[in-house]
Amino acid sequence: MLRPMRSLARLTGGEPKLALGATYLVGAMCVLIGSLNAVAPLLSMCFLTCYSMMNLNCCLLGLLKANPDPNPDPNPDPNPNPNPTCCLLGLLKDPS
Repeated sequence: MLRPMRSLARLTGGEPKLALGATYLVGAMCVLIGSLNAVAPLLSMCFLTCYSMMNLNCCLLGLLKANPDPNPDPNPDPNPNPNPTCCLLGLLKDPS
């Protein structure tokens, strides 16, 4: 599925103008369906899935005690790891 889209990744003047145009066309087609209620469930599921994966990643970072910021900070946060319990609760609370 991604191989045919490789041609959209060409840069023109430092910008992926073909990819921006394709994104515009997809968005315009969704709006031209006439009923945004037909598109809303798809968008909601995409956002909820992203939110769930972000909570899962934060939970795993906290459990593994991995530093999410690989760059050394001159003023390090005393607790750089997210609380895994809080992230797990956010993941389980998510309705998706």
